[in-house]
Amino acid sequence: MKPFKDTPNDFRRILDDTEAKLFLTEHQLLDKLLEFGKQIRPGEPWSARIYYTDHPTHWIIADLYTGFENPGDNGYTIDAIPKSRVTMEQFRSIERRSAAERFPHGIERDETGEVGSSQN
Repeated sequence: MKPFKDTPNDFRRILDDTEAKLFLTEHQLLDKLLEFGKQIRPGEPWSARIYYTDHPTHWIIADLYTGFENPGDNGYTIDAIPKSRVTMEQFRSIERRSAAERFPHGIERDETGEVGSSQN
């Protein structure tokens, strides 16, 4: 995987769990994403989302899906939106629209407003 800094103007998506977990670990986001699982009853499917705005070149949306019956429905995804092409205001609009589509039952945000999750 090419580093995001090498493609600052490109929209990027990571669907490979190993690559996604590596990215999340490098940016100290994996534990934040997993924290939501502690609020869910064991054995129930759940998903969590992080909005990460401190990356130098991209706005980041990271999702985790787990506990779903179909193994293909579980795993990590990362969407990276280039800051060079999308303003913070535009990103927030994308974030709201995307969250409504992926989490129709609503999201929960932490005190910073950066993290969301939904029990499915």
